[in-house]
Amino acid sequence: MYRPEFLMGFVETRSLTTMQRCVTSLLGLVLLLAGNPTATAKDLAPSLIDEKARQFWSFQPVKAVTPPVVKNHQWLATPIDAFILAKVEAADLEPAPSADRRTLLRRATFDLIGLPPTPGEVRAFVEDESPNAFAKVIDRLLDSPRYGERFGRRWLDVVRYADTAGDGADFPIPEAHRYRDYVINAFNEDMPYDRFIREQIAGDLLARHGPEYVDADPVIATGYLAIARRIGFFPPYQVHLTYEDAIDTLGRSFLGLTLGCARCHDHKYDPITVADYYGLYGILSSSRFPSPGSERRPGPRYFVPLLPPSKAGQIKPFHAELARLDEEAFKLEEEKSAADDRVVALEHQLKNATTPQQLDADRVRLEQASKQQARIVAAYD
Repeated sequence: MYRPEFLMGFVETRSLTTMQRCVTSLLGLVLLLAGNPTATAKDLAPSLIDEKARQFWSFQPVKAVTPPVVKNHQWLATPIDAFILAKVEAADLEPAPSADRRTLLRRATFDLIGLPPTPGEVRAFVEDESPNAFAKVIDRLLDSPRYGERFGRRWLDVVRYADTAGDGADFPIPEAHRYRDYVINAFNEDMPYDRFIREQIAGDLLARHGPEYVDADPVIATGYLAIARRIGFFPPYQVHLTYEDAIDTLGRSFLGLTLGCARCHDHKYDPITVADYYGLYGILSSSRFPSPGSERRPGPRYFVPLLPPSKAGQIKPFHAELARLDEEAFKLEEEKSAADDRVVALEHQLKNATTPQQLDADRVRLEQASKQQARIVAAYD
């Protein structure tokens, strides 16, 4: 049953403080790996990492680097170009000629929005002789809604987005598009990355405990976790695999680390411990994940309202009535299934009893069985 006023996300997470600590720790680890001077390794279990491990290439802090000296200074458009040109000159090669305007526009347009330029756009760029003609093209492409669609899709691939729940039944999730659109809009609006992280991990709590929000975006953002895979014909029986998938995706998407190994042992190089893993697991297990349905229970459940918390109570009676009707429908389905089995059995008997003689014989056997049943009852009386 499609209910547009509901969306996939958490219904309840017990502790905002705990979730904020999780988000803060996650951001701290991101900043540490990015070389932020305010984050220190001693806050993240330093005893697990020796000096050799600290030299691993992916954990080196970001630092300012002086561009190399090159011969052809006229070729440089930005300091980054010096790194490219230095390698070209070291190989005793020359840079390729600059692309013509049509080719340049086509490359930029495909790169930023994934579509070719229109004839009118090509003509306008070719005829524009101003020194900032290409900069204007880039601004126009970044302002295009297609930009968010193209680059938002890359993030959706990372977080394993799908419009269905996966596994055997692969139930459709009509509400999933809301999270997809949230990601697209985040790219188009140039949302700050720390906000992008917080809303996807704890947007429901930020909305519930923060100021009255004017839209449902923080709650919709928790679709990041809510689209974790569902396993089995009745997912609540194997929800631990849903938590495992959510933790694994969190590590891969935000940290570029696989956290799955810490399910059994401390990581050897990464500052990730078993305690860290099950700390995240505990937070997720205190949250209620929505269910789009399963073969055993096809109706959606545990979806959260799009309304602000102060107004969410207005739809609670409606939600309770839907839950009651879903339960009744489930019981009726079971009764119908039993009745269908009985009809099949009776049709089978009728098909086999094709002659009057067989029908008479069946009646005789039934009467005999009834008399025998009566004698047994009388004996017990």
